[in-house]
Amino acid sequence: MKGFAEDLLARGPKYVVVKVGSRGAYLAASHGERQYIPAYQVRATDCTAAGDAFNGGLAVGLMKSPKIIGALQFASAVAALSVTRAGAQPSMPSKTEVSRFIKKGHLGESNEFLENTLHTMRADD
Repeated sequence: MKGFAEDLLARGPKYVVVKVGSRGAYLAASHGERQYIPAYQVRATDCTAAGDAFNGGLAVGLMKSPKIIGALQFASAVAALSVTRAGAQPSMPSKTEVSRFIKKGHLGESNEFLENTLHTMRADD
């Protein structure tokens, strides 16, 4: 995983994120940062749309803040919720569901970032 990220980073992007399913994601940045972002532990029902949920959550997180780590943790929360129900589209969580999940204490160190991101989103974005 790390070697793959380094190979891609050598091609010029600012960031490389390697998703590794239920194990989380790995970030390699051109400025030297390397970090593993663990997945939230939930009881999975259907993993069909987990990657799509993660990607959508990452896009939302990046739109709300330039802090990549917080955006990745937000994406991980969205993906974690998506695997707790069946189907692809029906499994996508709303902002309210992500907010409840985060407020239940399923957070790492980025509580403030995630709460601020949720606060700035409309109810069902």
